[in-house]
Formats: sequence, C-alpha cells, structure tokens
Amino acid sequence: MAEETKKTEKTSVKIDNAEKKKKFGTGEFIFVTLLLFFAEIFDFLMNIAFPIPAIGQVLSALGSLFSFVVGAFFMLYLFLKGVRGFKTWTTGIAGWLANSVPILQIFPLQILSWFIIVAIENNPKLEKLASAASGKPGAAMKK
Repeated sequence: MAEETKKTEKTSVKIDNAEKKKKFGTGEFIFVTLLLFFAEIFDFLMNIAFPIPAIGQVLSALGSLFSFVVGAFFMLYLFLKGVRGFKTWTTGIAGWLANSVPILQIFPLQILSWFIIVAIENNPKLEKLASAASGKPGAAMKK
C-alpha cells in the first residue's frame, strides 16, 4: 500500500512540474483565443463594409487601426508573460503586421500565430527545435 502511495505521489509531482513549465495554462489559452477571435470577427465585419461608399472606407480604416492596437497589446502581453525566442517573436510580429493589412484581415492570422506561439512555448521539444532553427549555436545540443 505504501509503495502505491509513493508511486502516485511521484506521478502527481511529475504532472505538476510539467504544468508549471507551461507558460500558458488552459484557461489563459481559452481567454486569449476568445479575445483574438472577437477581434478577428470585428476585422472581418469592417472589411465586409468596405464596398459601402465613404462609410465603408472609414470603417475599414478603423478596423485596420483596431487590429494594429490589438496586435500591439498582444505583443506586450507576450513580452510581459516572458515569451522569448526569435521564432516565437517572428511568428507573433508576422501575424500582427499581416493582420494590419486590410485585405489580409479576412483571414484569422493573429489566432493562427497565437496557436503557433502556444505550441512552441508549451512544448519543450518544439521550443528546442525552434531555438535550433533560429540559429543559436548549440541550441540543438541542449537537453
């Protein structure tokens, strides 16, 4: 009985350590995904309004400005969260800038870049692969 308890404790400690290593928890992932989803819906609606004379162009410009501001706050959030690494930042900035272009706002590029960032940051194997691909010397050799 005592051995089973020790095994259970060791397993729970391993699971707890794995959860602590993840930068983004499940609740946080869902919350940020929903925020970005609503921002993408707003961008999409602003671009649909573009063909309306005068008003559509103003709404489209406001949509681009809104997208730029959301992206800036998103990048600030990642910075404050402690996200580091060339591939991660490149992915985030590419999604942010591409989403600021009026025609590209139709596609959910910011959400796609968020999914890639979470996958890289929460998975140690992908993080090592991304750091190795970014050209850091010896990054692929570290365990």
